[in-house]
Amino acid sequence: MIIKYRLSPSRIGISLAAALLFGVPTLSGATPTREQCETAWSRSPAYETCDTIAVNVRDDNCSIHAQCKARGGTGLPYNFRGSRTEVEDLSNCTGRLNVGPCD
Repeated sequence: MIIKYRLSPSRIGISLAAALLFGVPTLSGATPTREQCETAWSRSPAYETCDTIAVNVRDDNCSIHAQCKARGGTGLPYNFRGSRTEVEDLSNCTGRLNVGPCD
């Protein structure tokens, strides 16, 4: 018994969308370059209040090592590892890097 199956254009579109959404890596999920991490860091709200010690790529994420100003002056060195999107959203929360606004 032979079963013939025809894909309609709408089914192809759905299949393609599902593959892109669930099974095919996209450029946004690719390992960032050091330059992309540096750019994301320089766009973050925390950048202006922190001294950058190092920006690298570790385990497919951006790695930020910085010393951020706290209430009494300069804080201790702090490490953060996350996606470019998270790095762009970093805030200096009294010397500590936090994704999003400080609580």
